[in-house]
Amino acid sequence: MYRGGFDSIFGDGCEIGIDLCQHCVRDTLGTWLRVAPPDHGPVEESRPLSSPKGDSPA
Repeated sequence: MYRGGFDSIFGDGCEIGIDLCQHCVRDTLGTWLRVAPPDHGPVEESRPLSSPKGDSPA
């Protein structure tokens, strides 16, 4: 989630979220995306911040 800051176009302090598949992100935002290859450093386990249902990860 993103929280709108002072004078945000979404409203001060409002939470903004969006669910898009990778293809929709590329097709919609492709011109503005910056994609970099992996740095091949140590692999760290990553977990989603929340599940699609809004539950906290286990």
